[in-house]
Amino acid sequence: IPYAYGERTYTFTGGTSNASVPVTVMVADRTAYLLLGTYYARAGEGQNLMAHQFGAGEQVEFSFAGTVLGRSNADMNGTAHFGTTVPAGDAGSKVISARGMTSGNTATAEFVQAQ
Repeated sequence: IPYAYGERTYTFTGGTSNASVPVTVMVADRTAYLLLGTYYARAGEGQNLMAHQFGAGEQVEFSFAGTVLGRSNADMNGTAHFGTTVPAGDAGSKVISARGMTSGNTATAEFVQAQ
């Protein structure tokens, strides 16, 4: 089943009968979302990111305020985990994002960096 949503037709062929049957399936749109271990921390403190609703095995790229932190592969349920530390930077509101490298799905969460 593909990462992208939409209608797909697959043809299945019987091993003994050799009869072919087309089957059309609708892959539902999955809205990706991102959960943070903490939504407020200082630079250097630990941060756990959990991105949900990506493709099984899909590589997910994590970014902090536009700077790529790294990548992690989603598990069979479409969840990617990434452990990091809060980068150095000015205090204030930041956006953390997760982007599926195959599906293009993106999830964001707001984070407040403390002084």
